[in-house]
Amino acid sequence: MKSKLKPKAPKIKNPLTDADIAAADGVIVSSDIHVDLKRFAAKPMVAVTTSEAIRKTKAVIEEALAEIAESEARPEAKVEPVPSGDTSRARPKRLVGVTSCPTGIAHTFMAAEALRKAAEALGHTIKVETQARSAPRMS
Repeated sequence: MKSKLKPKAPKIKNPLTDADIAAADGVIVSSDIHVDLKRFAAKPMVAVTTSEAIRKTKAVIEEALAEIAESEARPEAKVEPVPSGDTSRARPKRLVGVTSCPTGIAHTFMAAEALRKAAEALGHTIKVETQARSAPRMS
């Protein structure tokens, strides 16, 4: 017998636009369920659980920054030359994130808030999309 349960589409708050993603230096995905990552394919990315984003937020942000630095250091990366004495490499980074958990209640929003606070404390900006999931629906 075939199941008639269909996963519900996520309710998205603070959706990331194509412009948000294009302007981002890197991506943080904090999720305990599947999140479609296709739209972030060309960006340095870190994927962690919501628990890690809540409990080890600074380390998660630092890991994302390390991914960005590694990406910028690759020979194929298009990095403009930095004039001597210029500190632009230390410029604040723009991050985008997605948080989601199976119920889409507390952890989704706790992880988003933790990432926002940690990015700000480290001098960076982040826009976080939250994807609230709920129980599957019967068809």
